[in-house]
Amino acid sequence: MQAFNIQAGVALQNAKLFQKVKEQEQRQKDILRSLSNGVISTDKEGRMIATNECAMELLGLREEDVVKGRTVRDLIQVKDGDFGKWFDLALAPKDPKDRQQYYPDQTLFSGTNESSRSVNLSINSMSDINNPEKVSGALVVMEDISGEKEVKNLMYRYMTPEVAEQLLASGDTGLGGKRKDVTVLFSDIRGYTTLTEKLQAEEVVTMLNSYFEEMVDTVLGYKGTLDKYIGDALMAVFGSPAPLADHPWMAMQAAVEMRYRLAEYNKGRVAEGLMPIAIGMGLHSDEVVSGNIGSSKRMELTSIGDGVNLASRLEGTSKQYGTDIVISENTYIHYADRVIVRELDFITVKGKSQPVRIYELVGIREGKLVRPISEKQQGIIDHYHLGREYYLKPATEKLTSDEIVPLLEEIEEISEVQMKKLSYDDKDLLGQMLLKNSLEKLTEILDENTIKRLAIDKFKQMPMEEALAILPEKIKGFTPRETKKLFIAKLKQFTRDIHTQQMLEDEGTEMPLPKLRKMVDLAKRKFGAKAKESLRTAKREFLTVLEIDPKNKAAKLHVDRCILYETTQPPDETWEGVWNLTEK
Repeated sequence: MQAFNIQAGVALQNAKLFQKVKEQEQRQKDILRSLSNGVISTDKEGRMIATNECAMELLGLREEDVVKGRTVRDLIQVKDGDFGKWFDLALAPKDPKDRQQYYPDQTLFSGTNESSRSVNLSINSMSDINNPEKVSGALVVMEDISGEKEVKNLMYRYMTPEVAEQLLASGDTGLGGKRKDVTVLFSDIRGYTTLTEKLQAEEVVTMLNSYFEEMVDTVLGYKGTLDKYIGDALMAVFGSPAPLADHPWMAMQAAVEMRYRLAEYNKGRVAEGLMPIAIGMGLHSDEVVSGNIGSSKRMELTSIGDGVNLASRLEGTSKQYGTDIVISENTYIHYADRVIVRELDFITVKGKSQPVRIYELVGIREGKLVRPISEKQQGIIDHYHLGREYYLKPATEKLTSDEIVPLLEEIEEISEVQMKKLSYDDKDLLGQMLLKNSLEKLTEILDENTIKRLAIDKFKQMPMEEALAILPEKIKGFTPRETKKLFIAKLKQFTRDIHTQQMLEDEGTEMPLPKLRKMVDLAKRKFGAKAKESLRTAKREFLTVLEIDPKNKAAKLHVDRCILYETTQPPDETWEGVWNLTEK
């Protein structure tokens, strides 16, 4: 009986031990299942003991393929390495390094799955519980980095590995779409049709590839990102997805180096009897939205927004102005001491109502890109700038107090008959005041009651055709007092000096309406004569530029404008020096 009790006790003890082992096995399975890495444990012979679903997925295994006792040596294959050798070292380690092996960025294959995966591979020895010096098996861990590598490969297409690694290390790839301050560069080949019309398709592709190799290498060299190719054009962004504190400076340097590298590239083309390539570039700094944009089937790392559109427009203006690099004031303003520029114009472009000051980027003042400016180039810059100064005087100076006071004296001597003779239509003038001034400005000139009474707020929101149709009705609705306020506001437009403006307001308030109308007429005549004289002087300077460089398109454009203003109607007192490029 005693022997039976002992056997029964041993059986119960074994049952409890068996249950405990089962619980531990289940716990081990649960732990393995919860891991995001692929894990395989083996015995000291290298035969599989346990694995998890992640490892099965990485190796392309099914449930029936996972058999205890199967050797792991045959199961895992890597592209550039000897897994069997590494695995044997873990089972029979000769030094501590063999016990903990790590092989990053390995290409993993399997016998049942032809596709490959990128993994970080770890092979660790498992010590015997009773004797730590002995090995009881091995633990193979596979961290799937395919997604990370895919992102890296995507980013390497657009930027240097250095910038990509910096971006990945920051933990923010910027691919989701964010607002960022950047400089956008557009570049386009000039006369592309003429350049390629006699070439075979294969020759065109070869030419573009060799050309883009030079240009893109330069962009990446200044930490720019290649956004896209658009036929023979390219778009690059400086400051996205990786932030770049001095992105305008980096972009301007890239543009100038592109100019120099193209010159060297063209020497080779000419030596081969081929036509040289000419390009135009446009740069603008602004806030844009950058990220991976597109559909679920096709995505593209790109930037969108008004800043991108303006950079593209500036690239187009480079052809009109006969220059190879046009930059906006936003790009130039904070780095004025580092670059040599020629201020080209003050323009509005298609799709934009806000004017932008544009410059030709002539050269860089510091670093490896410094090149001497020739006497001819300096002469062009000096005379062109002087021409622009006179050209803009009607907008920047207008009439001075010394020029206006004699007009106030003159009007006191004018007869009633002369008082009625005006060089303008007063109803047209009032109409222009309504159309050109903002609602805020009109409220300041008149008052809120007048704005509401005549529904001017609704009038300002109407399409132009509708507004013009009811304009006469609005003008008729003005009282003499309201009309006088508008004429005083018009009179103040003839000067920029605030003290002279206040003097005109005081004088105008004391004048009867007929005299106020005539005072506006006298100011218009004086302003027109002064504007014409400034434009004649400006034209002489631009003609001097053409004597130095007969092909200077920017100077030719300004000569034509000066002639237009001289022979027809000069700029009026509302002119701000802006040229609208949407109009011919």
